[in-house]
Amino acid sequence: GKEVDDTLIESLSEMDRLRFEVRKLLKEGKKEEAEEKWNGLDGDEFEDVLLHAECCSPSKGMNLLVKAAKMNPRCSRAFYLLATILRGKNIVKAISLAERAASIRRGNEEYARLLDELMCENGEENEKRLIAMQRFVNHCSPVPDWTLISISRLLIQSNRVNDALLYLQEGIGTSDCWMRWALMGDVYSLRGQLSSSISAYKESLKRKHNLHVVVSMLSVSLRLGDFPLTISLCNEWMGEARDSLSPALTPILITLSQAILAICGDSISTHLPSLFIHINELVSVAPPSSILYKLFADSLLLLSKTNASIFSIVSQFLPSQWNIEEASYRISSVKLAVIFYSRCAKMSEEGSEDLSISLYLLFKLEGKNHILDRARKVLVHSIKLSVGKKKSRLWLLLAMIEEERGERISRIKHCLSRSLWIDPRNDEAWLRLGVLFFKAGEMKAASECIENSTKWNPLLSEGWSIWGEMAWIGGGVEGGERGERGRREGEDMMRHALSLHPTIWGVNRFSQMMCDRLAKGDKWSLKSNLKLIDIKRVMALRYHSSLSSKDDLLRLGILAELCGCYEEAKEIVEGVEGVGDSIHTQRNALVHSCFPSPSSSTVSYSSLSPLHKLCNQSTQRLKELVENCGCVMEPYRKKEEEGEENTKERLEYGCLNGDSIPLLVSAIITFGYDLGDDFISALHDLSPRDELIDYFPTVVGEEVDNGLRVVGKDGEESYRIHNEVARDVLAILKKKRQLLTVT
Repeated sequence: GKEVDDTLIESLSEMDRLRFEVRKLLKEGKKEEAEEKWNGLDGDEFEDVLLHAECCSPSKGMNLLVKAAKMNPRCSRAFYLLATILRGKNIVKAISLAERAASIRRGNEEYARLLDELMCENGEENEKRLIAMQRFVNHCSPVPDWTLISISRLLIQSNRVNDALLYLQEGIGTSDCWMRWALMGDVYSLRGQLSSSISAYKESLKRKHNLHVVVSMLSVSLRLGDFPLTISLCNEWMGEARDSLSPALTPILITLSQAILAICGDSISTHLPSLFIHINELVSVAPPSSILYKLFADSLLLLSKTNASIFSIVSQFLPSQWNIEEASYRISSVKLAVIFYSRCAKMSEEGSEDLSISLYLLFKLEGKNHILDRARKVLVHSIKLSVGKKKSRLWLLLAMIEEERGERISRIKHCLSRSLWIDPRNDEAWLRLGVLFFKAGEMKAASECIENSTKWNPLLSEGWSIWGEMAWIGGGVEGGERGERGRREGEDMMRHALSLHPTIWGVNRFSQMMCDRLAKGDKWSLKSNLKLIDIKRVMALRYHSSLSSKDDLLRLGILAELCGCYEEAKEIVEGVEGVGDSIHTQRNALVHSCFPSPSSSTVSYSSLSPLHKLCNQSTQRLKELVENCGCVMEPYRKKEEEGEENTKERLEYGCLNGDSIPLLVSAIITFGYDLGDDFISALHDLSPRDELIDYFPTVVGEEVDNGLRVVGKDGEESYRIHNEVARDVLAILKKKRQLLTVT
């Protein structure tokens, strides 16, 4: 405390007491008062000369510091002060003096920091700076945070991220330095540990809100592919960026738009308006950049692939400067995308590939040859400048353009071969080459190419679709048991393609395959194939602009009907031009009136009231109803312990066929029989819920367990299904009635 300090000061000599007071005044920044105090010193000792130099101006103090250094060559303070004076005059000499000071006092943090700053200003190599910093670390304990941060940055710049991580992790649990956590997030990102990187950034933000760290975290989240998380984080931090008028608002909006753009395929009617709301804001606040132009162009290409109903919703959110005409919105969108890609190509060489693709799409819409020639010219120029995988992609695109120009097959194969020679893993090039062989009737070569495409990219939906088509056609030609096996393999591959990424052509062909099965009466294969389809993703194709032909719409409607989406099927069929009051609309209206759609947001209880009441019952209540049920009883005899036989009643189920109870419940609902709840509860308790669901898609409120969420267990873990298949109850009941009549 103060008393101890006063005692220590009193024990000092008069000269030492004066030196102490001078140092205290210098520390407080009172140089004039310190110089007055210094006049009381003798000035013969090197310490007094050093104090005098600190009190004087730099020009006068330099001579005094040189004198002090000559008087005591081990005076590190003199060399340090000389380095600070020469910092702006002779940086090389300043570094030499700072090194001398740091070598005398190896563990001094002030000297080490000055040396690092001087070396950084002079542009010294990272290795030299690392050696100087590590020399300080070896004589310092504990190591300051700024030292670990500086060393880690140097190691990151030298591409030694593993060593940088070791320094950053040293004592990180007890450190409150937000910068160390942020750098750790950068290191994890460079190592590819994206989840750990996001966690480190979050720890940094807990210690200090820094929007630059937020931008880094959002970019890593976007790389991770967790787009819902990215959107949530962007919405969380966007308000703070707006309130503070931070320049970080632009990258946050760009990242948010990129994340929404990535998930637009899942629900384009929901996400596309939101995307253009943010793009409209970017147009007004963001400065021009290649990434911004690419985002605008990508969004416009997506808009060009939607149908008119989606465009009518999105048009109110489009920037007014874009002037997209509603009558020809597809062509206008692609033309504007070409302009943005052109600007992007001027700023970055990466934009030339996108420019070629957009010109190719514009040609597909307008059919003008000069557009195709321009696309080819851009491509040829880009091929000369590019290397590696990008060059392989450009050769593939050139093959597509040459095919549209009507070039010889040999020329197209040459382009594809060049693409594969540069990058043998180019799955799209293998696919294109396989399609060429398939069109030429060379089935063996086509199969090998398609197999290679799916080998290098197992998620290539188009590859599985073509392969399934080849297997289906081959099975039809071959016939017999072997041909049937080939057709089933084709169906499996086509269904797998739809589960990966639904396409119009894939839906068209798979619907034809299922109709063929239905015509042959093979309902078991039909059910097993349809059960594994994510019909909601398939239904998203309704909003695609390429779904325009009558046949494609009808086949999508048929597939929706087969999968139990009756309301969606009704809307699709009614929207087909020229169908009128055809067999399609009559059949669809009949089915829609009988069965509600499992994917519909509307819930109707009129025909489901018995089963709805049943599902509302508690488990204990169901057990009581079963125990006290007076219906469907059969007398049987049971021996008591005394040996007497008493007549009892029980629910008889074992003598019935396995599907009798589900059929009875389905018949009750279908024909509207007025039976007691206890009867239905007993039947429901006796049969597994998934059996009932197979026969009738139970539609109940969110708060009610209808058996769709958990229907069985695999050991102790429950497994979940979402069955959207509704069997033809009337046909099954008819067959059952015929069997009972015969017997």
